[in-house]
Amino acid sequence: MPHDPLFDLAAAQHGLVTRDQLRAAGRDRAWVRRRIGSGLLVPLTPRVLRVAGVPETPAQAALAAVLDAGGPATLARRAALGAWGIPGFELTPAHVVRTRRGRIRPASAVVHTSRRLLAHHVTAIHGLPVTTMARTLVDLAGELPFERLERICDWAWARGLLTGPSLHRTVGELAGRGRPGSAALRRLVADRPADHAPPGSNLEARVAQILRNAGEAPLQRQVDLGDTQSWIGRVDFLDRVNWIVFEVQSELYHSSPSARRDDAARLAALRAAGFMVVELREFDVWHRPDRLLAIVRAARAEATRAARSADAA
Repeated sequence: MPHDPLFDLAAAQHGLVTRDQLRAAGRDRAWVRRRIGSGLLVPLTPRVLRVAGVPETPAQAALAAVLDAGGPATLARRAALGAWGIPGFELTPAHVVRTRRGRIRPASAVVHTSRRLLAHHVTAIHGLPVTTMARTLVDLAGELPFERLERICDWAWARGLLTGPSLHRTVGELAGRGRPGSAALRRLVADRPADHAPPGSNLEARVAQILRNAGEAPLQRQVDLGDTQSWIGRVDFLDRVNWIVFEVQSELYHSSPSARRDDAARLAALRAAGFMVVELREFDVWHRPDRLLAIVRAARAEATRAARSADAA
């Protein structure tokens, strides 16, 4: 049997083709019926067929839902987070967004509609059309608790799946009055300017959360510091106003002899450069937030007193 170019299309679509695609390629209903009767094509929905022998996978099921929704449509919301690899989310059940309601109501997907699904709101991951990470966060801002939304944001940002400009642009385009989650989105971008550095670890994210909930001024995270001669190192947190460096000492990453030596040398260099250096214990971060707050507040009070004494002298 001569090679049919339609199978090249199916290969690019996880083994799937739609009846509309077959019709556009000149295959009439009789041709489709014969291929189904021979077992070459397997109907998955009234509109989507699978080439026989192609393995069934979660990605294929998700794409089938997108194709079944009618175009233009793309994987969105929780299913999009699954496509992006965000822990705790899966590709199915599939959520799909499209720009018009239409009469097609697929049973294989939860369909959402949007008046503004712009070209730069959509990308592709392993052959799946999916909303960008920024658009996905905007769509879910009205559904997810704020702390989970910001954890997803920071996780994606730290791994290069999200950029500051894309987040700020998408929020500016869509987070208008009356949109669910608009207040959360404005808070998200207010805390994260375009050049924001996301937390390097869960410990750092927890510290930032404790300070924010207590009404303490925020700290800069993951800042490179040096003296007049050379670069000293990257610090977890910096209070630039008071020249205080806060370092979270993780029991996992800072317990080996070599790590302790490197830390001691780096912290000594920071002190020599004029910074107050305060070490925070991992146990306090997770189990004694009040103690952590007391340490931060005491350091800031000491720095203020030292500044006043220097001014008086």
